[in-house]
Amino acid sequence: MKNDAIEKDWSTRLEVPHALQAQAKAAGTDAPSTLSNGLPACPVATTLSLIGNRWCPLILRELLSGTKRFGELQRAVGGVSQKVLTANLRDLERAGILTRTVYPEVPPRVEYALTDLGFSLEPVIDAMWKWGLNYQQTFSAQG
Repeated sequence: MKNDAIEKDWSTRLEVPHALQAQAKAAGTDAPSTLSNGLPACPVATTLSLIGNRWCPLILRELLSGTKRFGELQRAVGGVSQKVLTANLRDLERAGILTRTVYPEVPPRVEYALTDLGFSLEPVIDAMWKWGLNYQQTFSAQG
């Protein structure tokens, strides 16, 4: 029963990418992989293009609890280099997911915080947390 509901829901969600494929087939061309604004045609691919690397979900996880400084983020995320963390923070800032505030102090203080758009990703991170916890428990029970 649950699988039927999921199948129907995903059928509806796939209408847009499938419609683009049908239009392209009728025109004798390939379906566009991106929309006119440069984003992927598939909403899942759009989300992954923004937060789908190894570090972005962990950065978001940390910022959901509030504003953090660079060093706090680096320690909390763990295992990420300064260069990679900086690049990810810049990407998230460009996407409008977080803000970077520089305070004119000596030494300079920089803080990162989620925007409203960034906070809208909380259900995504929460779902990842729950799925991961369930997987850990299932895997532990098997081993």
